[in-house]
Amino acid sequence: MTQAIVSSSVSQHAPVDHLGRPQLPASQGASLADALDSAHPGVIAAEVSAWFKAGGRSDGLARGLAAWLARRDGAALDPCLPAIADGARAAADAEPHRAALPWIVAAQLAGERLRTPAEAGVDMAEVVGSCDALGAAVAARQGAEAQAVARAALAAGTDLATLEAWLLRLAAAFPGDGGVAAIAVLKLCDLRAAAGDSGLEPLYVQMAGALAQRPEQLAYTRAHAARMAPLLPRLAAMAAAEDPEKQRVFVEPKFRVHLLGNRPDVAWKAMVKALEFGVPHALLAGSVSLAAAERILRFDPQHEHDESVVEGWADAGHLMVLASAVRQLRQRLPAAEWLGLLLFAAGLVQASGELDAPESQREPLPEPEALHQTWDHGPEIAKIVAFLGAGQSQRAMAVLRGYLLLVLPEQPLCRQLLEAALAAPIGDPLQAAQAIALMAAAIDEFHALSQHPDRALPLCAALRVLPAPRLAGQRYRLALAALDGGVQRHLVGAGPN
Repeated sequence: MTQAIVSSSVSQHAPVDHLGRPQLPASQGASLADALDSAHPGVIAAEVSAWFKAGGRSDGLARGLAAWLARRDGAALDPCLPAIADGARAAADAEPHRAALPWIVAAQLAGERLRTPAEAGVDMAEVVGSCDALGAAVAARQGAEAQAVARAALAAGTDLATLEAWLLRLAAAFPGDGGVAAIAVLKLCDLRAAAGDSGLEPLYVQMAGALAQRPEQLAYTRAHAARMAPLLPRLAAMAAAEDPEKQRVFVEPKFRVHLLGNRPDVAWKAMVKALEFGVPHALLAGSVSLAAAERILRFDPQHEHDESVVEGWADAGHLMVLASAVRQLRQRLPAAEWLGLLLFAAGLVQASGELDAPESQREPLPEPEALHQTWDHGPEIAKIVAFLGAGQSQRAMAVLRGYLLLVLPEQPLCRQLLEAALAAPIGDPLQAAQAIALMAAAIDEFHALSQHPDRALPLCAALRVLPAPRLAGQRYRLALAALDGGVQRHLVGAGPN
């Protein structure tokens, strides 16, 4: 197999038989870049498999994927970037003979999703590669200038860790619709941890431009920016007010009620008051994650059937991905710069109450299923995965809750759940990437909430979304609505917030 996984030359793609199965002799494999360009899942699977069989390492494969992503239009904010980062983590936790599986799925998603080459960056004379210059370009939504600043910074000797810190600060200040910019930069950090610094510079440059061109179409996003403006002078004092002793008087379930209420101003005021009172930030971030999980469990499936409504299962699941990213970014950002992002996520979770089913129609969380006390956890995990694969999310949740009550091993459970998300029979690559991101986020929040009595909620939420039927991809639904003369409407943040 060719050891150079990124090649500028175009080699002959691996042949496939009449059933689409790859016929790839190890000595005649196409490069990974060529395989990805083919967008053929079988060719990509064979190439990645051959890479590992030939002794290739995960970090080299990650660098190859990152370099390919940097040359594709829109890759920085595309859901396949989180899928690749999550695939890298799944591969690190997998048994050696299964380590290639997450990489294959992630590479297939990238090849299917990203077909358009990126345009060449604009070179600008006398560009200053500084954080302030990058911030100005991002704030002004000038994508070419932002890329030029990032390139100038790298050319002047700025290392990726420093550029990454700049991007993180900007993503917190300008999260974009659904917080997509904040999620993307966090996942880029994860990808760098898996791949190392070498060869990732082009992707960081593209990310700088993507932040400047972040989506800001939703009324909620614009309302948040206006609401934050008068609060900015108070953020430093709010950050300094954090007091570990206040953990003793913080009752999380009562606070969560404010995040799940019907009035956005109540959620906002509750979070600001808690911050000024000094409640530890980790507890508030955990409450946002639990509220996001509850929103998913309350989601009305009828929205997926209503072609006049934009939101669907993916939007409900995205709340968990954002909440998890916000909690993780707390470790990477100064508190005063992170608090705005926390408020953004809390408000979005509250605004998403428009997606709730009527209370009388909600399925209650199933009671834990009684399991035999056993040291053999494998069959119980297999039950959860089997129910999930059969679309029986309620049964899967019941067994999961019973499993946790028996204090059975959590690591193999989470590994199998993530693999189930990778293996989910979802034909649309966008939805497949979203499913992987949701399960990875749910697992992260489950671990982070280790001492909380409701820590199973994120996993239960993921189990509800993963087998949910998707009637049609978003693009197809938009096309139908246009042909029928219908008008699609946003439910989340559609009005004043």
